[in-house]
Parts: sequence; C-alpha cells; structure tokens
Amino acid sequence: MPRKLRLLRIEHVAVVVMGLFVVLALRLVDLQVIRHAQFRARQLRQVDARLQVPARRGRILDREGRVLAFDVLAYDISVVKRRVRSKDLDILAEAAGMKKRALKAALRGADKFVVLRRQATLSPEAARRLASLPGVCLERRTYRQYPFGTLGAQVIGFVDQEGNGAEGVEKAYDDVLRGTPGEVVQLRDEDGEAIGTLSARDPIDGDDLVLALDLDLQRIADDELQRALGETGSRGGSVLILDPATGDILASASAPLPARRDGAYVAATWRNRAVYDLFEPGSTLKPVTAIAGLRRGVITPTTYLYAERGVHSFGRAGVIRDAHPEQGDGWLTFEQAFARSSNICFAKLARELDSNQLYDELRSCGFGSRSGVDLPSEPNGWLSLPRDWSGRTRLCLGYGQEISVTALQLANLYVTIANGGSLLRPRMALGIEHADGGREEFASREVRRVLSADLAATLRALCTRVVVEGTGKRAGLDGVQVAGKTGTAQKAEDGRYVARYVASFGGFVPAESPRLVGLVVLDEPRGHHHWGGYSAAATFRRIMESVTQSTRYLAPAPGRITVVRADDLRPGQDRNESPPNLAGMSGVALPEWRRRRH
Repeated sequence: MPRKLRLLRIEHVAVVVMGLFVVLALRLVDLQVIRHAQFRARQLRQVDARLQVPARRGRILDREGRVLAFDVLAYDISVVKRRVRSKDLDILAEAAGMKKRALKAALRGADKFVVLRRQATLSPEAARRLASLPGVCLERRTYRQYPFGTLGAQVIGFVDQEGNGAEGVEKAYDDVLRGTPGEVVQLRDEDGEAIGTLSARDPIDGDDLVLALDLDLQRIADDELQRALGETGSRGGSVLILDPATGDILASASAPLPARRDGAYVAATWRNRAVYDLFEPGSTLKPVTAIAGLRRGVITPTTYLYAERGVHSFGRAGVIRDAHPEQGDGWLTFEQAFARSSNICFAKLARELDSNQLYDELRSCGFGSRSGVDLPSEPNGWLSLPRDWSGRTRLCLGYGQEISVTALQLANLYVTIANGGSLLRPRMALGIEHADGGREEFASREVRRVLSADLAATLRALCTRVVVEGTGKRAGLDGVQVAGKTGTAQKAEDGRYVARYVASFGGFVPAESPRLVGLVVLDEPRGHHHWGGYSAAATFRRIMESVTQSTRYLAPAPGRITVVRADDLRPGQDRNESPPNLAGMSGVALPEWRRRRH
C-alpha cells in the first residue's frame, strides 16, 4: 500500500477517535455538570426511601372519660416475591390471615412485589418478627375508630383518607389531635427491599380531647329525635341539651343521621343542623320581645292587652292572626298572652318599642352574630339593620319572623334566662389531656350580662306558666316543674310564607333552679304535628323523662322529696307549700276536689 494512502487512513482513524473522545467528553460534561443534580436525585430515589411514620391521633373523650374516637395501629404487609423463603410461609400466612395454599397462589400470580394484607393488626412482637424476615415489607398505618358508631356523629365528625380532621370536632381541634409524624430514611436494593436505615425520627402522638358531651344524654337526644321524626314525618330536626351554669353542650343531635360510618360521607346527613342550619324561630323568640318591653317599663306581667279575638289589621302592616285565639272577651294579661302565644299582643308590644330598641335587644341576646362555639363554620344568622326594615318588620320580629337563627343561638337565649341573665359562650370541649400526662382546661366564658336577676326571674315565671296552662302543656313532667316556650313558624319561599312549618320548644328544668336547658326543632312535621306545642313539646318531655330515669342530672337534692303531678299544679301555686292531705277522701270526692282547684 502506498505510504500516502496509509497516512491518509491513519488520519481518518485519528479523526474518528478524536471525535469519539469529544462526544464522550461532552457526554461526561452533560452527566457530571449540566444534569448532575437531576441524576443524583434519581440515584438517591433508587437507593434511599423516605417513609413517613404516622403519629397516633389523639383520642376524643366524653366528659366522663368514655372514648368516642381513637386510633388503631395497623400494618400493610407486602413481600418481594423472589426473596420469600419457603420456611417463612406459615408465619406469613398467619399474619396475613390467609391459608398457606392461598398465599402460595397469590405469590405465583404476582410479579415482583405483592401486597398480602392491608390494615393488619399485629402485636409489637409479631411486627418485629415479620419485619426481620427476608423479602417482607411492613408499612405502619393508623386507622380511626368510633366505638359508638353514628352516635353524635355530626358533632364528633370524621377524618379524611390522609387522617386529617374533615368535619365536626375532628376538624375544629385537628391541630391538637393529629400529632407530628416521624420519618425513616432507608437504604434499599434494586428490588426495593430495605437493607439498612440511614436515619429515623420518632413520631409525636397527638393529645387527647375531652368534650363537654355526656354520652348518656347524647344517646337520649339521638334516640328521641329519631323517634320524633318517625312519629311526625319531619324532614329533619335537631336537639340540644346545655348546662345553663357553664354553657356546656351536653348533647347535640341532628337528623337525619348517617346510616353508618362507612366512608361514604354525604353532606346532607353529616351536616350538624343544630349549629349550621338557619330557620325562622317563630314564638320561641318571643322572650326577647318580652325582655325589651319589661326592661323599658312598656309592660308588666299583669298589664292587660286586647287580643282582638284572634285577628287584627295593623293597617299598612297587614293582618295578623292568632293560632290560639282567646274565647272570652278578648282581654289578656301579658302573662296570659305569653302563655297562650298571642301574635297580636306581641305585635302590639313590638309596635310600642322603637325599632332600635328591639334590634339592640335581639343583638344583646346573641342574634345576628356567632355564638363563638368551638366548632367550625358557624354562621352569623340573619338580622337586618333597622334602616332596612319594612313597615311590617318590627311587628313580625315581635313574634319571631323576618329573622333567621341557628338552634344553638336560640338555645343560648334560654340558657341566659335560666342562669339568671348571663349570655355564655357555648362550650363543646372541656380541655386537653397531653401525652405527657398534663391537662389543659378551657374555662367557661361569659360574653356579657344581658338580664338583671329580677328580670330573669320574671322571664322564668312567664315560661313556667306556658307549661302549666299555656301552649306548652305537653312538655310537663311529673315530679319536676318545666318552663319553656313553644314555637310554630311558617317557612318562607320566594318571599312568601307557605304552608310548611318549623316546630320548636325551648325550655329548662327544674323551673325554679334550672340544671338543664333543652331545645327541640323539627323541620316540616306533617299534619297536626306542625304545632310546636304538640310535637316539639312532647319530644322535650320524653327527653327529660329519660334524663330523669337514667341519669342523675335531675335527681332531687338530699332531704324531703315532695312528688306533685304536673296536671295538679295550678297557676301561681307555691312550689314550697305542703302537699294536700287526701287521706280518707272518697273516689267521688277526689274528682270534685280537683275541679274546685282548677
């Protein structure tokens, strides 16, 4: 071969080799400089695995320490197929809750990696033994459990799939309950199996939350509300029981209830109606009008009002009717008008008040603003400013229309009357029990003083008369005097009132020294059940009967006990007077004695 041709070939080879070195150099620059961080992260992902170790969510307890919600520690069991040893199959099958034959079939049908069981409950010893087996991967998880099912479900709430509070107390106190997750950084081989631990940080469990709820009262409220819906055909409803001395919410029931806790959280059944739903209260708001008139001397309990025999035209304000018109000469004392729930008398009283006076009284009693309860998303309610009132608004407000309230706001009105005049912030949680054994208590809080002691006593007497001789007779109990007020409110649709109703009863027991305040609200009860004095009052009575029979909330103080039937109490009777001596009275004379007393 000529020398010149040989040199030319050498040059070509040298150029090609040089080109290859240039390409290789550029590739190295690309890998080691330009995309170094990207490939380093990918490499770390292949050998390092950061696993979050969930913290145990704190428990939710009732006021007596009974557990309403808690976390269960469980494990997801997975295996790397080619690393599983035959001698370990028995242990694996037992942990996974499978027969050995089924386990072998699952492994044969799998690729490299197979999940054998989720949410397996293992003892610490069993978990350690499984984790030590070649090819076995354990992932620790926590699952929320509610031992009483749907009891108080809308108040307690639930957690989402990530374990975060999504509704109710679980959401309101999520930062207290959830704790801080830990982290484990593992070194893994090409099959993803852990071959070492690079670092670990232990989780910090959440704190326990103690609620004001009493499980026994909650069960009574839930059961009686469900019974009321079945008997009255109501679309829904709510029941609240509160401690008038502290504002503690002892029970909060809403209906319809979710059928079960199965993860299918439908908003309509998980809504806490007692806190979120707005409605026109009707006559259960009349105590506010009474407070405004009595405070300013516009009226006294014995002032006579003309009830117009059940129907009256207020000129441009329109015609107002009484649901229970007076059958006599039409004249009523104010305490009679209160007991018989005369819309006409209360409209007349509201007419005598300045618009700002009535508005200020409503605001002072907590309407038109949040109560401050420690639950999420509480609405303000709706109360328009006096400058926006029509010529009829003041009269309608006098008997509880043209205003929207929540059941909790309305119940808090009766708390104020029952405790002597203090508007309290409703309290759902009593405190926190820390993981280290310490306890943090939440104090009850007075928002403001609304009534003097004398004015509150007058309102309690008026409410007592409602149950003794007025529209609330069906709320009466044997052996303990009930006080309260009925409400039957038409619902508005497209700016007009329609023949659908909200029936309610708010009250307290015992009337003389209240220990419990209760409110019953039924949404669209059917037929004659739409009267609050018929359906809601009767539900209130059954609730308090159950409380009396199965708890000690209404147990008499130590000492002499006088049993008096509610039907035998006459208006104005001294509750401290000695019981009548009926010894020797014949069966004929006894009915006559009762007739004379009434």
